[in-house]
Amino acid sequence: MGISVRRAEIKDADIIASNVLAMAIEGSGTELDTDTVHAGVRALFGKPDLGFYVVAEVDNEVAGSLVIVYEWSDWRNGAHWWIHSVYVRPEFRRQGVYSHMHTWVKEQVCSRDDAVSLRLSVNKHNDVARKTYENLGMIESLQVQYNQPDV
Repeated sequence: MGISVRRAEIKDADIIASNVLAMAIEGSGTELDTDTVHAGVRALFGKPDLGFYVVAEVDNEVAGSLVIVYEWSDWRNGAHWWIHSVYVRPEFRRQGVYSHMHTWVKEQVCSRDDAVSLRLSVNKHNDVARKTYENLGMIESLQVQYNQPDV
């Protein structure tokens, strides 16, 4: 099985939106509004200053996706790249799809002067994901989150 990773294109928007919808249900039991998610995914393709999507393919079929969003750091004069909306389709799990995406993104960060770190948030109860991220060299840091009502 050959896994290839690339920056997503607008032609990938529908499968990425489907992945986001599935990730929300699987991750937190949250059913998102389909039209809003599809519009949100498409909107990012027109706003490259906010971030971009990444897809992994197996035999020219999208097996997984994630989004990179930027957070400016005045301390380091560059952007932290945040990984969000990670999703690997069930039939492709435990086959290295996320590892390939992670490695590709890490290489992108390391090749740029304006990217200062790679970060992600993970649910503290998602032991499988936490172990995957640790195996890829990510370390845990303290993050405070305040519960806010859904907007």
